[in-house]
Amino acid sequence: KNAVVVLIVAANINAVLSRCAFRGSCVPQAVCACSLDHPDCIPGSDICPFPSGGAPCLNHDDEEPVVASTIAPSIESVCHGVFSSTDLVCCSEEQLKTLTNQLAMAEGLLQRCPACFLNFRVFWCKFTCSKDQADFVSVEQSQLCNATQHPAPNKNGGCLDSPSWSSLSPAVQGVNVQVDSVFADGLFQSCSSVTVPATGQRAMELAFGHSRTAHDFLRFQGVDAYHSGQSPIRISFNL
Repeated sequence: KNAVVVLIVAANINAVLSRCAFRGSCVPQAVCACSLDHPDCIPGSDICPFPSGGAPCLNHDDEEPVVASTIAPSIESVCHGVFSSTDLVCCSEEQLKTLTNQLAMAEGLLQRCPACFLNFRVFWCKFTCSKDQADFVSVEQSQLCNATQHPAPNKNGGCLDSPSWSSLSPAVQGVNVQVDSVFADGLFQSCSSVTVPATGQRAMELAFGHSRTAHDFLRFQGVDAYHSGQSPIRISFNL
C-alpha cells in the first residue's frame, strides 16, 4: 500500500485553549509484584499498578503545552515532519525516549512500506505530543505510585524514588482516545499487506495479533500491549 493518510482525531475544532492530558514519566520502571502471564495478575490492580515503565504524570493542574525546544529538544529527529522545535507540545524528552524505542521496533516490522510506517509514526507522535491532546484523550484511570505498598526498587519494581511518589503526582494507567474511523481504516489498510523482511510473514500476523480490521490493529497496540507489559498505559480507542 502506498497511501499516506492524514491524522484526524475527534476534537473540538472550536477549542481556544490547548490542553495536555498527561506529560513526562511519573513511573520510570515497572511496578508489578506478580507475573503477567499468570491469570490472577491483573495490570492496573494494587498488586500490579504499573506493568511497564514509563507511565506519564496526570495533568491535574491543567498545564498548558510548552515550546518543544524547552522540554522535548529531540522532537524534530523523533517526529520529523510532524513537529518542529518551535511548536507547542505536551510531551517531554523522557516520553520521546520511550517513543523512539517503540518506533524503532515498528520500523523493523513495517519498513518495507514507507507510507505505512509514516502513517504509524504520525499517529503515535500526535498521540504523545499534540498540543490539543486533551481534546481527544481522556484519562480513565490513574493513581499514585505508593511507596508504602511498593517500596524500594527490587525485582518487582518500586515507587520510593519515582517522580510520582516524590511529587505526589498520580500516574496515568488508562486512557480513552477518540480516533476518526476514516483515518483508522486508512492507517490499517496502508499496513495490512506489509511483510517482515526477515520472515516473509505479514506484520499483522507476526507482530500485531493477527489483526483483520482497524479496530483489531489499534486494540492490539493499546490494550493487548498493556496487558503483556509492552505499553506503560492501557489505551482504548473509540472509532
